[in-house]
Amino acid sequence: MIHLDAALKWINLRQDPKVDAGIPNAAFYATANKAARQYVKPAVARDPLVYPADEVPGRMTRLKPMPHEIRRLRNRLWARLKTGRGRHRTVPAAACAAGTPASKAQPAAVEAARASYLVARARSAANAASTNRITSSSDDVHTASTASA
Repeated sequence: MIHLDAALKWINLRQDPKVDAGIPNAAFYATANKAARQYVKPAVARDPLVYPADEVPGRMTRLKPMPHEIRRLRNRLWARLKTGRGRHRTVPAAACAAGTPASKAQPAAVEAARASYLVARARSAANAASTNRITSSSDDVHTASTASA
């Protein structure tokens, strides 16, 4: 059952500037409600990670979608890293104490670093092939470009 009256009251409450300012104050997450900016704590309002400078959107680039194969590889390797499952297992502490080199004791970490490198290389190649510069858009996902400074 949909409670339309309750939903509308909640929307109206969220549009109140004093209420909406509570989100950045508590979660350090910017609000789009310009009227609420005056109620945001000064330390939060000055934080460039919450409210970036006006010139930052001009230095942003759109990330291109990764090919399906790369996405699958990234997801599979990330799942293996998080769960500790896969071909390689870490060597027990007793084996490390017996003189096992660190490179053999942590093959999962080495494999994860290699996978991260391959994903970054594929993403870099895809972005280099066709980079779309944008100024700003709230509908797209953006990231700050490290190449432009």
